[in-house]
Amino acid sequence: MTTSFPTRRLAPLAAALATAMAMAGAEAAPDYGGDYGLNPDPQQESVMFFAGPGFSVDNAYFFQLDRPHHALAAAVSLESGPEFSLVNSMVTLWHDADGDPFRHDGDVLLGGFDFFGTTVSQRFADLQAGSYYWRLEATTAGLHGGSLLFSSSVSAVPEPASLALMLAGLGGIGGLVRRRLAAA
Repeated sequence: MTTSFPTRRLAPLAAALATAMAMAGAEAAPDYGGDYGLNPDPQQESVMFFAGPGFSVDNAYFFQLDRPHHALAAAVSLESGPEFSLVNSMVTLWHDADGDPFRHDGDVLLGGFDFFGTTVSQRFADLQAGSYYWRLEATTAGLHGGSLLFSSSVSAVPEPASLALMLAGLGGIGGLVRRRLAAA
């Protein structure tokens, strides 16, 4: 299922929080981009367009896992000559240590990648149950702004019993094939 990232219903609250943190001298947190909830849909996508040069993007997209999952993220800057381009484009995956999407102290960086005019992706294996977020950062450098495409997905890690059942089934099929070949 392909969907857009959730709308920014909490954008005014996030903006007020970011302003308060800046006034207090705290490190600025990313904008709250949405919450996928528990075990998000298999795939989430977002296309973003930004007007004007020098516009900075710093969004976070949260999700929770109740059991181990693998995650995959891909991003590309949709370059169009000097008119539309991005610089300092980066996607990172963070483990949200305290489960609070508005506090980022103690969070653990799990990895990430830079992206420019080509599609770049990274797989994150065996994420354990807990709270996570993708952080998407970029700055427009084009005369008219910039644009990007970001996509992420998660898939459940098979449980040992499911994996054993699958291997037993493959072994059974292999045995049938060997018997038929021996009989022929």
